[in-house]
Amino acid sequence: MFSSISEFLEKELFTDVKVCCGLDIKFVRCHALILMAAIPSIKEILIEVSKVEEEVLTIILPEDSFESINAIISDIYLALKQEVSLTTNVLYTNKSL
Repeated sequence: MFSSISEFLEKELFTDVKVCCGLDIKFVRCHALILMAAIPSIKEILIEVSKVEEEVLTIILPEDSFESINAIISDIYLALKQEVSLTTNVLYTNKSL
């Protein structure tokens, strides 16, 4: 399931957050649910903004580089994918017992 979410990110499918970075305003797209799960401190902010914004939430981080924000978001999705892979392996191993 979560590998599909990573694929959705790669193809920018169902992404509902746009994080604008740096002075040149490059942006990274991602999923609000994944962002809120990984960074609980922004959960309330995203919930409030989602009441006003209709489709895509925009976060502007002018002092952060595109490269650093892109790396952070990539790491979140990679960790999610690895966690699910580990959980799946554990479940499979336990069923074998």
